[in-house]
Amino acid sequence: MKIELSQVGKRFSTRHGKIDALREIDMTIEDGEFFVLLGPSGCGKSTLLNLLAGLERPSSGEICFDGEVVAAAGGGAWVAPPQRDVAMVFQSYALYPHLSAFENIAFPLRVGGTFKKEIDPAVREIARTLQIEEHLQARPAELSGGQRQRVAIARALVRKPRLFLLDEPLSNLDAQLRAETRVELKRLQRELEVTTIYVTHDQVEAMTLGHRIAVLQQGRIEQIGDAQDLYRRPTNPFVGGFIGAPRMNLLEAHWKREGKAIHLQLAGQELVLAGEAVSSFAELEEGPCLAGWRPEHLHLKREEERSALTGRAGLSEPLGREYLVHVTLNGAELTVLWAGSPPGEGEMVWVWPELERLHVFAPTGL
Repeated sequence: MKIELSQVGKRFSTRHGKIDALREIDMTIEDGEFFVLLGPSGCGKSTLLNLLAGLERPSSGEICFDGEVVAAAGGGAWVAPPQRDVAMVFQSYALYPHLSAFENIAFPLRVGGTFKKEIDPAVREIARTLQIEEHLQARPAELSGGQRQRVAIARALVRKPRLFLLDEPLSNLDAQLRAETRVELKRLQRELEVTTIYVTHDQVEAMTLGHRIAVLQQGRIEQIGDAQDLYRRPTNPFVGGFIGAPRMNLLEAHWKREGKAIHLQLAGQELVLAGEAVSSFAELEEGPCLAGWRPEHLHLKREEERSALTGRAGLSEPLGREYLVHVTLNGAELTVLWAGSPPGEGEMVWVWPELERLHVFAPTGL
């Protein structure tokens, strides 16, 4: 199923006035795509999912499924949830506690009028796919969190919907189980080739699962792209800081052009950029900017070096093979991902940035 949203907005009335949960959403999701909605709490991800499921009506714009308008603002077209052929999985599992796993999975088939002789093979087929066949007679209280989540997914998929919606389905699982279930979800979506829209605030989940990712903030789409696009070419500081762990370093800076070189002043120091590194400034006006480097693109030096920034080491956080070293530069702070032995706290160090890896943004973007 191909999904198209045109100028979609959603406004709620509250005691404190009207709140725009979504604003001017334009988006196309291709048939069979695994599409992720990523953003912080309150950015509108779940509201958008509810609009697609038919649990909410849009305040503006329209939503199309395979070219058919299923929801339009202002009393326009409206297709009720049962007719949309959409299945949804919630964060809280929402299983019937008095029913076995088999009966929970079979429930939508029984309600939908599926012939009795077709229910058993359908339930067992999806249970086999999700590797929960041996737990079909257990009730939810007898299952682990991961098993309950797989039952909820099986219940949604057993009737073979055209659109599969998942609202933070892994957030209640521990880290190891979340990683295992993530792999299963990706495998399952590839096998079934069903259009899937997945909501999360976890950028690792988004980057490992999605064919494409839409990053939302305050009800607006900041950027849409695949994981590498968002990581390597963020369009603004919010996307740059939200995608990637540890997060991108962002420093207030000022730049000017002298001949073919760029002189970049930050934290009371100056870097001179030439060659490929200059291209980052092509669309910026000379003056204030935000300069960004990811921690892995900064390198610590124990001796003074040309094109390095002078600072003092702060705390070092062990991450296993590497350390995350905090460095203070005239009041500004950088974090450096470092594989060597960490410097002592208060030790003078030099941070050498990979100049061609610089991300530069307009100052109003933060």
